[in-house]
Amino acid sequence: MGQNALPHRSGTAGGPTVLRPAWLLITRNLLFRLEQAPAGAIIRRFYIGRAVRLVPACYLTLLVLFVLGVPEVRDFILWIAFGSSISAMIGALSSTDH
Repeated sequence: MGQNALPHRSGTAGGPTVLRPAWLLITRNLLFRLEQAPAGAIIRRFYIGRAVRLVPACYLTLLVLFVLGVPEVRDFILWIAFGSSISAMIGALSSTDH
């Protein structure tokens, strides 16, 4: 068996197979909640709940990759940290010129 023994798209069926039940459960729960309360409140609560669960994991992943020294992540984080500070300083300086 050579390197190309596996089909080109191997492993692509796993994503939809695993995610489909999750999508169905999320949709079912949203539809159930929509019957009991206004849509705006339900949708807002849904997205806030998603952010509360996902954002910490994203930040933790970025932190771990930064500590491990992954160049793309390190450069991005340093660019965000220093770029936003420089932009704030330039904005402050330009607003005092007027």
